Amino acid sequence: MGAVERNAAELYLAGMRQSKGDDSPRDSQLVMNSFPAQGEIQTNSQSGVTDSAAAGSALATGHKTTNGTVAMDGDGKIKYDSIAKLAKGDGMKVGIVTSAFLEDATPAVFYAHAPKRTQHYDIALQLSESGFDYFGGGGFRNPSGKDKKQKSVLDQ
Repeated sequence: MGAVERNAAELYLAGMRQSKGDDSPRDSQLVMNSFPAQGEIQTNSQSGVTDSAAAGSALATGHKTTNGTVAMDGDGKIKYDSIAKLAKGDGMKVGIVTSAFLEDATPAVFYAHAPKRTQHYDIALQLSESGFDYFGGGGFRNPSGKDKKQKSVLDQ
């Protein structure tokens, strides 16, 4: 949510007050707009219209990448650490909760690295290697790989 959306919400609040007969000059500022520190991030991709892998990677790691890439550079050579991995490294408890598959690109950018978001089995294996404290979500897309011949990630 950017400044434009926050401003629209403030205008809506002011309009709602007016429609109820409240014409007092009270400030309609959102509490979040009064915080002493605010930040902004651009999550656009390095390759066309942004997908969730590139946007999530930018959000989780602070690095832009190409579409389809999970927490790595666009060439798939450099792994980027996520804010979740840094927090875990500092001794904090870390959990990932999603309504999507656990190896989907959006949650995966916080615990995995993959040159292609479709590497679901390899991404799922990194879940148990992350050392994170909790995972909750929509299960696994291919827990035994695409060919269903690999050891189930649930056994890992």
